[in-house]
Amino acid sequence: MKATCIIVFVLISMITKAQKLKIHVTEVIDVSGFDSTILDLINNEIASQELRSVNSFYDLDLTEKTFRFFKYDELISEGE
Repeated sequence: MKATCIIVFVLISMITKAQKLKIHVTEVIDVSGFDSTILDLINNEIASQELRSVNSFYDLDLTEKTFRFFKYDELISEGE
């Protein structure tokens, strides 16, 4: 009985430590120009900045160390 309780505890511990993240991206800014750093480029009002709508998802499984990238509900890329 004690061994069964320990096995159940270990299985529950493994399940609760699973870490999965889902990142939903709805808008992005495309920035182009000539500056030394990204921050300078973003802060520069002369630089061309265009806001556009996207529908992308990033599924990250930190336990299994895998990722999947979806664009408009279509799987674009996956890997380890």
